[in-house]
Amino acid sequence: MHTSVQWFIRRILTPDRIDGKSVAEIGSYNVNGSARDYVDVVCDASDILATFGKESFDVVISTEMLEHAQDWQSAISGMTGILKPGGLLLITARRPGFPLHSYPCDHWRFTVEDIAAATQGIVSIWLSDDTDPASPGIFYAGIKPPVPFSANPSPMA
Repeated sequence: MHTSVQWFIRRILTPDRIDGKSVAEIGSYNVNGSARDYVDVVCDASDILATFGKESFDVVISTEMLEHAQDWQSAISGMTGILKPGGLLLITARRPGFPLHSYPCDHWRFTVEDIAAATQGIVSIWLSDDTDPASPGIFYAGIKPPVPFSANPSPMA
C-alpha cells in the first residue's frame, strides 16, 4: 500500500470515527498492505448487499480495489447499500497514469469526477487526487445522510 494511502487512512479513520463502530473492508486482497487494523469484517465486493443486508455497517472501506472489479458500479452501489445512515465511506482508487498491475486483473482508472458521480447521495468530506507521478490515486471519504425525516400528521377536523 502506497504511503499516500496509509496517510489518508490515518487522516480519515480517527478514533472518534471508528471506535465502537462496525467496519467492513471491501476487496482487501493484501498484496502490499491493507487497512485491516481497523476492520471487523473482510469480504469480496461481489454481492455484498445480499451477504450483509441493507445498512449493516457504520464504516465501509475500500482501498485500491475498484480498478480490479469488473463491475465497479455494482461494487460502489453495494458499499453504499451496506452503509448505515450517518456512516462513513472511504475509497481509494488508481487514476490515469498508474501502470497496469494485474493482481489478479486490472480493468479501470478513475478520475475525481468518476468517483463524485458514483457516490452521489453520499455527502463528500474529502475528494482529491494524489498527483504523485509514482503512485497516482483518488482519495474519497463521505458520510451517508441520515434517513430523511418524514412526518405524517393527523388532519384537523
